[in-house]
Amino acid sequence: MTDEVIDQTNAHWLKVWPEATQLWSPFVKLQDPILCAQSEHEKKEGLSKSFAMIRFTDHRVVISMRQIIEQGLEDYALEILAHEVGHHFQYPANLRDYGQVLFRVKKVLDRHAQYAPLILNLYTDLLINNRLFRLNKLRMDEVYRALKNPENTDSVWNLYLRIYERLWQLPKSFLGNALSPEMELEADIGARIIRIYAQDWKKGAVRFALLFQHHFDQYNEEKSIQIGPWMDIHGVDGGDVPPDGLSHLEAEQDDLTHPFDDDSLMGNVHDSTELMGDQDSKLNAASRDGHGLPDQRKVNGLGPAEYIQLLKDIGVRGNPKDWVVQYYKEQARPLMISFPGKLQSRSADPLPESLDVWDPGSPMVQIDWMESLFRSPHVIPGVTTVERVYGVSQGGEPEVKPPDVYIGVDCSGSMANPASRTSYPALAGAVILLSALRAGARAMVCLSGEFTDHGSFKETDGFMRNEKELMRTLTDYLGTGSYYSPRHLVRTFLKEAHQYRDTHVLVLSDTDLFHGVDQIENGWALMAQVAQDCGSGATAVLNLGQHGRDRNKEYIQRFHDVGWDVAIVSSEPELLKFAREFSQKTYEE
Repeated sequence: MTDEVIDQTNAHWLKVWPEATQLWSPFVKLQDPILCAQSEHEKKEGLSKSFAMIRFTDHRVVISMRQIIEQGLEDYALEILAHEVGHHFQYPANLRDYGQVLFRVKKVLDRHAQYAPLILNLYTDLLINNRLFRLNKLRMDEVYRALKNPENTDSVWNLYLRIYERLWQLPKSFLGNALSPEMELEADIGARIIRIYAQDWKKGAVRFALLFQHHFDQYNEEKSIQIGPWMDIHGVDGGDVPPDGLSHLEAEQDDLTHPFDDDSLMGNVHDSTELMGDQDSKLNAASRDGHGLPDQRKVNGLGPAEYIQLLKDIGVRGNPKDWVVQYYKEQARPLMISFPGKLQSRSADPLPESLDVWDPGSPMVQIDWMESLFRSPHVIPGVTTVERVYGVSQGGEPEVKPPDVYIGVDCSGSMANPASRTSYPALAGAVILLSALRAGARAMVCLSGEFTDHGSFKETDGFMRNEKELMRTLTDYLGTGSYYSPRHLVRTFLKEAHQYRDTHVLVLSDTDLFHGVDQIENGWALMAQVAQDCGSGATAVLNLGQHGRDRNKEYIQRFHDVGWDVAIVSSEPELLKFAREFSQKTYEE
């Protein structure tokens, strides 16, 4: 293989590229494919175990020209390039759709979940190739004919190839090797899945996975699956940023009907002796015996642990703690206040005064670049960056300022770890926190897990608008002690000289908060002073269970007597209703 041959092949493939994109839509705009001539270049681009792949991170197509020439595929530029464009355009089109379908396929494959990426690759390849063959008259059959390996007797691979033969009315064993009568029926049903569910491909993916499920029983440490050299989305690179919306799968009933029970697929096959003979009962037993289908259930969204695992499955890189933050932000978003729709009138005209250090969580437009560069020619955000502080000249119209919010969360051992399962205190806190930031307020978060006034706590460095830092603290976990200690309120609002504006204090806890106040000397008097000095009131949000209100009447009254509002919920999910109503009342109305 000479450099001249590779250069000529590259030139031809680049010339064909625009036509390959136009086959899907005249509006498709993708960068030219990356054509690799050496294995070192392939490794650098992340291409392995295939001669072609797509990347969701930069929407590129990567082709190994070395392998293309070795496989004798250099004359099939339009077929292969159009196939790769099809992945970017529709199947699966983006990382979010890929992750969503991958999650469902893993669920139905159950103990064979490790084969979900492979099944999804085979399924989307079938959808793309069938369209290109039938609609665009491309030579997809010749590509697979060139890849035929008579020695590969793997049942999954040969069933996959037989589905092409049924779709395109090719002779038996034209692309693969001979199958058993049971697998002949599976190939027929597989072809019907591709034809019938092409426009509802996410639903079809579940049926396709169930069709192949029982074949994975044969693989173990001694026998591994043998697949052909064209697996272009298997082992996809998900990049550094999780796709938005993955924590919310569609709130619909997942249809887990086995393809043999789907009348739209089977049609008159159950009554066809020509196709089935007496194989119907045998095939149904073989495909389901010992497997069972997962319970039919409604998927309203993922738990945090499932969400983190899914991000790993689709190749997202990064810190799982940031993924937990992303999860709770997505879950909180539907409950947050709307963006303010009216501009508030100023009480006075602004007057530029001194300089202050710019907080990395604040908008970049607030940076005074001239003064920052005077301080240091090397810009370090949060260190050398400054912003102008403005005073006011008194005016005649009132100004409305949203109160800051202090969120104290019981993070004792009895509370859920936000990274393992949904923590409703963390989610309710996120709704209030993000609503406050959206309205222009600042926030402070404190997690506390104490025992006899000693234990662990974690809090932000005062009040800020740094969403990332606030959410990271809110979704962290201590798992120590048994209650939130009010000593942190005393330190923040009564002892230290913090500069804070009018603030609403919120503490999310349960009956252990009563014990926490009792543990502090003059605790109830101090709580009264906190409620008085914070400026915008204080609320204890308590999960007291179904009958906790009656059992704790005395303590509830003591909170009211020292100036605290008490919001009582009987279960953790009710915290979300409180969070939404509080956010609307405080920051929207």
